[in-house]
Amino acid sequence: MSGQVTGLPQRLRSLRGRADLLAFLVLVVVLLIPIHWGLDPQWSWDVDNTAPGSVLRAIAARFGPTWSSSYGPVAYMTQAIPMMALLVGFKLTGELGVPSSQPPWGFVHPEVSIAALTLAGRAVTVLLATLLVGIALREARRMGAARQAWLAPVLFIGSATFVYHARTTNVDIHYVFWLGLAFHLAERAQRKRELFGAGLCAALAVCTKEQAAPFAVVAISLASWRGLRGISPSLPASKRAAGLPI
Repeated sequence: MSGQVTGLPQRLRSLRGRADLLAFLVLVVVLLIPIHWGLDPQWSWDVDNTAPGSVLRAIAARFGPTWSSSYGPVAYMTQAIPMMALLVGFKLTGELGVPSSQPPWGFVHPEVSIAALTLAGRAVTVLLATLLVGIALREARRMGAARQAWLAPVLFIGSATFVYHARTTNVDIHYVFWLGLAFHLAERAQRKRELFGAGLCAALAVCTKEQAAPFAVVAISLASWRGLRGISPSLPASKRAAGLPI
């Protein structure tokens, strides 16, 4: 009996240690389960959606000078990667004939094919959203708040704006991810190449959506400042946590 009593607190501590992972998995499920909602060959419910139509036009123009868009090319290029793989599969199986700008767009089964292309674009956004939450979890551990890290996925789940945009094909999650990665690299960099990576990610954010420009300037300024003054090793987690109100 005493062994069972002493074993219970150990199991509770083990579950508490995995709370951040469990919260992260719940977030992934929340984003993936309704990813198919609102699929329509012509009128998807995504606000400012880029896939599949806008991305397909970019692919057709080979992202060349004849192609233009309201936003930067980065989000279109990242979504084009899985979509091009699907297009190759459609072509090999005979699903895609001669591409056309009019329905059925050259597909034998347009509703299924367009839905698959849209899901591919949305999957990229979901991936970037989960990576963004992963950055938040890593930052929590870096700051010595590992026991409270599970709050990060919970807060993201509680944001209706995040949950909605994270499973659409518009560009907002894309540029927020690149900004988050830029700040993460600029703050934790131990090598100059990581500071260079922070500047690159900030540039990618701007090339995704111009709205990111003011924040990108801050990230680049932070990376430049750290590079000029010399990269000092980060403090141990225990010393950083000593000054945190946790």
